[in-house]
Amino acid sequence: MYMTQTCLRLPHIPTEVIHEIIDKVPSGDSGFLSTRSNVALVSRCCRHRINFHRFSELEIYIHSMPFDRLKTLAGLLDSNTWRQQEGIAQHIKSVFLKLGQRSPGTPLYIQSRDSIIADILTNLFKGSGSGSSDGTPYSLSIGTSTSFSHYHKNGPHPMTGLAFDTLGAETISILHVLSRNRHLTTLRLEAMWNVPSSIFSALSILNLYINHVQFAATESLDNSPLLPNLVYLDAKEAHTFVPTCYGPRNEHARAIRKVRFWLRDEQEYPGLFIIGKYATTLEIVLHKILDIPRASVDYVQSSTLKHLRVLMEYDQYIVSDPTNDEVIPEMPHQLYFLNMLHLLPSDPPPVLDFEIKVCLLYYHYPATVCEGIYNFYSQVYHPSLVRWLERRCSSTGTQATLTFDIYFNLRLNIDYDPNIFQEECEPYLHNLLSAFNGLDGVKLDLRVSGG
Repeated sequence: MYMTQTCLRLPHIPTEVIHEIIDKVPSGDSGFLSTRSNVALVSRCCRHRINFHRFSELEIYIHSMPFDRLKTLAGLLDSNTWRQQEGIAQHIKSVFLKLGQRSPGTPLYIQSRDSIIADILTNLFKGSGSGSSDGTPYSLSIGTSTSFSHYHKNGPHPMTGLAFDTLGAETISILHVLSRNRHLTTLRLEAMWNVPSSIFSALSILNLYINHVQFAATESLDNSPLLPNLVYLDAKEAHTFVPTCYGPRNEHARAIRKVRFWLRDEQEYPGLFIIGKYATTLEIVLHKILDIPRASVDYVQSSTLKHLRVLMEYDQYIVSDPTNDEVIPEMPHQLYFLNMLHLLPSDPPPVLDFEIKVCLLYYHYPATVCEGIYNFYSQVYHPSLVRWLERRCSSTGTQATLTFDIYFNLRLNIDYDPNIFQEECEPYLHNLLSAFNGLDGVKLDLRVSGG
């Protein structure tokens, strides 16, 4: 009997090792769900980690989720379940409230649904965030559940989406409370208008993502700045964000580690110039047809900027059928090198990155393999950027990298060797851009592929 007990005794495995093993179980395998369930039966520690993966994210479709499912979810997350060691609420760290998608004839706002959703949010965010398996802080996302194009444009700025008050009065009240939760560190807002600035007034917000959002006029706030501890900002189609958060009385006192700013039209220049003063790393995503005027860029006054990255990514349709006279017109635009040059401060930061990614779409085999390369070059190149880099990099020690990533997408029903584009087009592009060769502090990175 003693020998049997000795043989059945299992060695102690550190909790950290168990977590690492479970985290590496491939989620794409066909038997992943059954494997996960079997692992959960091994021990309480295994079940706790499996539940972390099962329940770490929660999506709530506010206007379409069946009412009985909402009530069931609220019951699972009530205070009694919360205090249990195996309660699922302690594992949920990312919540996404999705608006808009609903059954025909169903009104946007129903008070009973609003009350239950408010209760769910209260229970989800009532903990400290430290009860999860790895102490992950909270993330809250609010957006629409379908394409932007399904909604009418509203507000003083053309903005597709839904009004913020579509959420319901009780839910909005709880969101204002949550905005002061010191464990809520990530906030995402998408396709909404009339969003109150107080919704992101929390000192704890470190990461903010805004996409197609229009903010309401600034409320009466105290003199403390909004988002004083922000580390990462991703702002796209949000014309009113900078005036709301970075006006004269709310100027940011600290640097933001990284800002990703989408420059889509001229209305966003002022926002870029203001927010650029606070960024340690600034990434500007350019729209293909935006012509940036030659102007003094205000963020040159800031010593905060250490890394500037300018990125442009687009698709270009090319018609190369000699039997077809139809030509897809290209909108006239300024050469891309000039756009990039006009975004550069006179006193450059230590690191500069320029990147252009283009997909050349062919519906007929090109007349010559390198035809698309020359078309691309003719829309990009201007010697002014070469001269600027030659002067500034050699005198200031700035390190600049220019990356060109070109992909040939041939929509053809014929066999061809995709390697031909790299073999023939890369040397050709190198030759076209030979002016950059030998420049101090300038690196050229070219990639051409096809498929």
